[in-house]
Amino acid sequence: MAIAESNLPKSLIRIAREIGVRKTLKLVKLFGGTRLYFPVKPERLPATHPLLQAIDLEDARKLGLLFRGQQAPTIPVASRYSTLIRNTAIRADSRRLDENKLARKYGLTARTVRRILADRREL
Repeated sequence: MAIAESNLPKSLIRIAREIGVRKTLKLVKLFGGTRLYFPVKPERLPATHPLLQAIDLEDARKLGLLFRGQQAPTIPVASRYSTLIRNTAIRADSRRLDENKLARKYGLTARTVRRILADRREL
């Protein structure tokens, strides 16, 4: 499910270029709406630290160097991007599920599902 990096908020594009879109989305899912500190030496963090649960040590190190000496960035919620991902998943699932099952699966109304399936502008 590839959606253009350009749909990400500008503050996330910088992170995505460093560690990739998929891993950036993990950060959004876990830390969206909060400030997230990236240590320069993440190996000092316990393995159970939430940051190391989201991304690996090498990527944490890259972000630590990227944001070295700067205030901890706020990870945006990226609701538009999340909606694009959800809608793409709905379109893919529509090959095997009817509108009512899609609505239940994604917590939407059947009317909203029909609108998503009819609207191809987001792709």
